[in-house]
Amino acid sequence: MKKIFFIATVLLTMMLSASDYAFAQTKHIQFKGIPVDGTLTSFVEKLKTQGYKLERIENEIAFLFGKFAGYSNCLIGVVSSKGTVWKVLVAFEDVDSWEVITKQYQEFKDSFQLKYNSKPESIESLEDLYSEGGMIYLGFKEEKNVWGSLFNVPGGCVILEIMPGVSYGKLGLRITYQDEINTEIRKSATIDDI
Repeated sequence: MKKIFFIATVLLTMMLSASDYAFAQTKHIQFKGIPVDGTLTSFVEKLKTQGYKLERIENEIAFLFGKFAGYSNCLIGVVSSKGTVWKVLVAFEDVDSWEVITKQYQEFKDSFQLKYNSKPESIESLEDLYSEGGMIYLGFKEEKNVWGSLFNVPGGCVILEIMPGVSYGKLGLRITYQDEINTEIRKSATIDDI
């Protein structure tokens, strides 16, 4: 339920900021200094020049691996829709320690606050039953626990969240950079299709 509330908050914030889109939004959010815009191929080529290795492209998503903010072996997912990039995800290696993952989370949260000079909208909550040991992982898996922050930034939003990891019992940190202009274009194209 809390995860649904967090997602609803993210969507509401994006909808409210969409009204600004029509008037003043002419800038795209940036990932690694690259505007989150253009074709998937051109965006991937720009990341490759920064040392990222392309793993594969599947269903309008490019999967790359490389170093991000001092962390090795990060998975970068570049998401496009109808030929235009609109979102970039960064997934870090899974960890099995709540203390380690919350330390990483807080470091990034503090860094984003400094970079963008803004306070995030955050929901950081563990259900009592799912607040210790291996139960923390189950709480995230069953969407009882939620730990995330949303930053409204020039050109879009950045979402920082702790997720259940790929491996049982592990947790992962994910950062999403979502472009406001291309999200709106994507929504309009979807509405036109239905």
